[in-house]
Amino acid sequence: MTGPGPGKIPIQGVVNLVMNSDIIKLEPCDIYIHVKGYSRARVTHVDIESPKLDVRSYGEGIYAYVYGLTKGFKLILKKPLKISGKYVKEIIVKWDGPKILEVGRSSIAYIGFKDGGIYVGFKKDVIRKLEDFSRSMGVIPR
Repeated sequence: MTGPGPGKIPIQGVVNLVMNSDIIKLEPCDIYIHVKGYSRARVTHVDIESPKLDVRSYGEGIYAYVYGLTKGFKLILKKPLKISGKYVKEIIVKWDGPKILEVGRSSIAYIGFKDGGIYVGFKKDVIRKLEDFSRSMGVIPR
């Protein structure tokens, strides 16, 4: 896990992994909005860090549908992700961060793998909302 750093805004929240009919709370888990121009970020994105998400051996990233929730978002993976021998089909992020999509609205996201976690890349309209939030927190994208 890379943990906190310049340009990484910590967000309070909970991440749940949906495996078949089971919903498992990801613990420990840190959520950050990682702003463009800081700590090697070339694009503003969301980091979800947990030792349980250390799946770098996967190689390339995967795409997901992203849906807006009242407080957060849900990722429905186009290809299941194998973690600890089980297949994850959805990742639900309930957070106190910005509303990136209205409830029921959808978009596409890219999930990439890094040391100790994943990062979620979004389309420009969602990135704009993340960067508006970061500016309100005093972190200006570079």
